[in-house]
Amino acid sequence: MSRERDLAGTIFVLLIVTYGNGLSFAPANAAEGITIRVVDAGNNLVPARAWVDSSGQRMFTPNDKTATPYARDTSFSFDGEFVMDVPAGRAVVHIEKGKEFRPVEIEVDIPVGGTVEKSIELKRWIDMPGEGWYSADLHSHLNYGGPYLLTPEDIVLDMQGETLDLNTPQLANL
Repeated sequence: MSRERDLAGTIFVLLIVTYGNGLSFAPANAAEGITIRVVDAGNNLVPARAWVDSSGQRMFTPNDKTATPYARDTSFSFDGEFVMDVPAGRAVVHIEKGKEFRPVEIEVDIPVGGTVEKSIELKRWIDMPGEGWYSADLHSHLNYGGPYLLTPEDIVLDMQGETLDLNTPQLANL
């Protein structure tokens, strides 16, 4: 009897190690995540800035190589669509595009072992260039090394995501 109980206990422990905390029986390597598309009224992809909150953690490094993560404010710029690994459960996706568009925040329920695709339309509330005003960032920096290396090309995506008309990046971080 003792040997059978030990074997049953071993199998239970193996199940927990293999499949998670015992409450969810999806394989440990199950792909979970989100695909987010940000569009305008004409359904065209729109570059923007985003972050995702999940399980009390701010996530800012999507799977896409075209996204530019910013460790300092834990957000990222992207070209209109991104894919991100996010654990099962409720996540909050925050999208913004400068000051001329209303920010959008949506809750997404990600199933165990599943992915969710959402399309979000940004709505412009004011056209500042049409009023004769232009936006700028007159002091920005690139990361010249480390895991969040930025190149001059990344500035273009940042400008599009923030609706900037002018950006004057500094040559060095001193």
